[in-house]
Amino acid sequence: MLKNLSIRNFALIDNVDLDFDKGLTVITGETGSGKSILLGALHLLLGNRADFSVIRNQEAKTVVEGHWMIGDYNLSGFFASKELEYDPYCIIRREILPQGKSRAFVNDTPVPLSVLKELTDKLVQINSQHQTLQLKDKSFQLNLLDVLGSCIPELEAYKEAFDAYKAQEKLIRELETGLSESLQQQDYIRFQVEELEKLNFKENNYDELILELKKSENAEFLLKNIQESVEITDSGDGIVALLKRLENLLRKSAQFDESLQEYENRISSVVIEMNDISAELNNYAEGIAVNPGRLDWLVGVVDDFQRILKKHNKKDQVELKSYLDELSGQNESFSALEEKLEKEHKKLEKFFGNWQQAGKILSEKRRKVAPVIVKEILPLLEELKLEGSRAEFRFTEKTNADRSGFESVDLCFSPNQGVAIQPIDKSASGGELSRFMLAVMTLFSERKQLPTLIFDEIDTGVSGDVAGRIGLLLRKMGTHRQLMAITHLPQVAASGHIHLSVNKSTQSNRTVTEVIRLTEEDRIVEIAKLMSGKNLTDAAQENAAVLLKTHGN
Repeated sequence: MLKNLSIRNFALIDNVDLDFDKGLTVITGETGSGKSILLGALHLLLGNRADFSVIRNQEAKTVVEGHWMIGDYNLSGFFASKELEYDPYCIIRREILPQGKSRAFVNDTPVPLSVLKELTDKLVQINSQHQTLQLKDKSFQLNLLDVLGSCIPELEAYKEAFDAYKAQEKLIRELETGLSESLQQQDYIRFQVEELEKLNFKENNYDELILELKKSENAEFLLKNIQESVEITDSGDGIVALLKRLENLLRKSAQFDESLQEYENRISSVVIEMNDISAELNNYAEGIAVNPGRLDWLVGVVDDFQRILKKHNKKDQVELKSYLDELSGQNESFSALEEKLEKEHKKLEKFFGNWQQAGKILSEKRRKVAPVIVKEILPLLEELKLEGSRAEFRFTEKTNADRSGFESVDLCFSPNQGVAIQPIDKSASGGELSRFMLAVMTLFSERKQLPTLIFDEIDTGVSGDVAGRIGLLLRKMGTHRQLMAITHLPQVAASGHIHLSVNKSTQSNRTVTEVIRLTEEDRIVEIAKLMSGKNLTDAAQENAAVLLKTHGN
């Protein structure tokens, strides 16, 4: 329950402090006096975006602060979840700084607007003329049915099942797109894999085969050169003969100088090495033989290898083999993708079943509670002088179900006996809409158990006895909760437990809005003004006194 509201430096308001209590608080004032400013300050506390033009004195900040008693509303868990200090006496403050910044606080702890909105949504609700017009909106009508019919748990379960099904549909579409793109590439990739597999990397070492091909293609040249090399080594005047002669000379000389023995030994080693080289070259020459069939095979294999190497821009067999493994992996991924798609389709069937079941449960609950809600609304409409009115919720199956369910709803209404019932946007006048909305909000406030409910000119379009009945209904609602009503009707104003008057005046060449809590005597004058305007008469004041006595008790 809102206990106090203070407003500083907000639009035409310099400084206002208001105390509130249980019951019905009525707020009156001439058109343009500043009632909308008071509501604007409240909206700021409820988390609306800041309008920096409301700062009256640009050298000071705007502050709106509300004090709430929240001990009876089980909010300690909410405070804990937001890491806020809980106190049954909760202070909510909003500041707008001239520098273009806005700040929000809960019990002096800074909070983002999202948290502020989430908290105040549990504390207060403002119903305006605009929201009355929402009665014509089918989505609002459906939400009305769900709230008043306690269908929210079924609706949330339905949304969860619907979202799961739609998410699975999206996943399958993505998988199918990926598979389609993959299948377009698969034939080409399969061709590449087959082409690379023909190179037979397990059996062929292409570095060795390239060397063998070079040797085979140049066999005649190699044989001639090797034979010549052997002759240079082994002929009578060849390298070996010369080395042996050198070895003999050193051996003889070493008899006279032992230091030459080392050179003799080294030459001896060279002789042995040269003999080995000569023998190996002879063996190499004997092994040079050209097999025309093998040569043709080598030419074909190496040409294929080098062509494919160039085609894929790889530098060697290792890179080409790695590329083959990569392509083979892609082929395997195609199969895995097909298997995954099959599994996800089975999941989709399950999600579809869950969605359909949740939708069926929600639809059955809605159709069951709809006539019950109507039975609750009709007595309230009778109280508001709509005797004989009829109402019903008509259901239409949707071609394409969405997050709100399988059906759309038409709230249908007939304000008079003998008049055909039809959608409320075609059958209700402005005043009838206001009364219907008041009846709905009466039920809604009971369901939601909001601490504070505010009506902004909910009585628009009515007068006379109907206005009196609205006032009595609001007063009755105010016995169970804190209720505020901005009104132009004397009957409603007379029904309040507390009466606030909003006035605009000029002080020191400045226009100022003030909010005053009226005494009983002041109320008579204020209500009389609502009856007769500025020309206040004794008769109007007498009527105001009677109205206060009949509606205020």
